[in-house]
Order: sequence, then C-alpha cells, then structure tokens
Amino acid sequence: MDKVHSVSLMLSMCWIQAPHASQSVRVTGIHHGGRNRVVTNAAVREVLTTQQRQKLDSSPDSDFYSLPRFCNHADDQFIRTQRAVYEKYLGSLKPGERVTVLDLASSDRSHMPESIVFDTRYTFIGHGMNAEELARNPILDRWFIRDLNADPPSSMSPLAFEDESLDAVVCCCSIQYFQYPETLFADLRRALKPGGLVLVSFTNKAFWTKVGTAEALTLTHSLTHSLTHSHSLSLMLRVRSPTKALSVWGNSTEYARVQLVKQYLMAAGFSSPTEASVPGQTDPPLLERIRNTVFNTSPDPYYCVLAVKTQASD
Repeated sequence: MDKVHSVSLMLSMCWIQAPHASQSVRVTGIHHGGRNRVVTNAAVREVLTTQQRQKLDSSPDSDFYSLPRFCNHADDQFIRTQRAVYEKYLGSLKPGERVTVLDLASSDRSHMPESIVFDTRYTFIGHGMNAEELARNPILDRWFIRDLNADPPSSMSPLAFEDESLDAVVCCCSIQYFQYPETLFADLRRALKPGGLVLVSFTNKAFWTKVGTAEALTLTHSLTHSLTHSHSLSLMLRVRSPTKALSVWGNSTEYARVQLVKQYLMAAGFSSPTEASVPGQTDPPLLERIRNTVFNTSPDPYYCVLAVKTQASD
C-alpha cells in the first residue's frame, strides 16, 4: 500500500489498482474510443461567470487536500437517505449485467448499500484528490487522482475513459467545489453509455475555515457596541467562511443550488435533469433523536439531481 501511495503522489493522472484487487500500478493513455469523440469546450454553454467561479481561498486545491480527512461529510440521516437512493437507481440499473460506476470526488467511503457493495456485477472507479483517502475506500476497484479545477477536461485533455464506457456517475457532497462543472459533465456524458445516469447529491455543508482576525473584526465591528468583550470575542472566533466552495454556491439558497446543478447538466447536453425520487424514510434511531434534541440540531437536508443520457454522444 505504501508503494501505491508514493506512486500516486508522483503521477497526477494514472490508474491505481485497488490494494484488495492487486498491488500493481498501471498508467494508461487517454482513450477517445473507436469514433474519436472528445468533449470540445466551444460546444458547451457556460452557466457561470468568472466571478461566480471564484473561491475565497484561491490557494491550490492540491495543497488543501494534501492531508487526508477520514470523516463523514454529512450526518447519519443524510447517509441513510443516500444509500436508499443508490439502492433505488443503481440497484435497478441493467439487471443481470455488469455495471461500471465512477465515484467522482470520492474519499475513504462511498455510502453504498450492502446489496450493491457485495454484488460482483458492479465495478467501482474512484476519483479524488487524496491518495490515502482513496486507498482506504473498500469498494473501489481502481482509482485516480486529478485536480479538475487546475486541469479541467478539455478537447486536449479529456478524462481517461473510452466513449460510452461508464454506466453511472455519482458525486456526493462535492459539487460545490468544481469551478468548471459544465465541461466536466460534458466529458462525463461522452463517457456514459446511452441510458447511463448521473446522481449529484449534496447538503448545506462545505469545507469551512476560520477567516483571519482582521476579517472577523470587520464583520463584527457593527455589533460590538451591544456586546460585552467576551461575547464579541466568542462571536469573532465562530465567524467562518466556505473557503473552497464557489462564490455562487455560498451566495445561493438551497433551492437555487438544486436549479444550479440542473443548469450544469443541461449545459453539458443532458436534456431533462430532475430531482431524484427519495424513498420513504423511517424515523432516526432513538439516540440520534435525543442528540438532536439536546444540541438543538436538525438533520442535514438531502438534495439529489438525476440526469440520464438518452442518446449517443454527438
């Protein structure tokens, strides 16, 4: 596993065979398929302006994700819902046939239901930004690292998938970080088989970082006349900003974010993205309800946009 880690850090675009399958490392070329179809940026409608693509933290994403984060990015209720949605849409995909799924912006866990995890029909390919996280994900058969903001898919550098080679693409709790989602989903559409689907799920969370003292003082200046010093300091330390999410994401309502993701997919060529149907949920376990009551918290909201490729790539 250490060999896999060291090689993956040196190669920005490579296939890594998962340790549980094989210890080998294989570098592949860029595949365009038999008909040489690739995404062309000129054909993709831009949804976002340059300003909307900006992030408060403009430092390289490779630096931000250099350390692994072994944690859930949403609460237990969200994860249960995610598993139910995957069960509904991936579990019924191509009965009796092999299914290849790309887990986009993956980590050390994928929230797949056991019925899919232990079904040998499924092959899982992981994409992410941290080798240690991806190597720990038990469902991934192989994975690769690529900074899709610094190196977005283009006609000169598409993702390393043959045309119509994927059955599904899932992206959980990461859509808010992609600065060029239009060209990304256009290239993923190229790689999807007709009838293949995309599931983009998210909540109202993002990677949050404390802003500097000067910024916090500016934000709290108008309030300090009515606060004691200790209260003002406490407020200042709690001021946070979603530094790696796009500015358009932080400035949008939750409803608007759903519509924004639909716009991304339509710009990429998907004809009618819609909100995924969420299966009925049971009440949370007793301890979870007690915790929410004690800490006065609400379950993380669940949103999921579904798109289906209805025809072959142009």
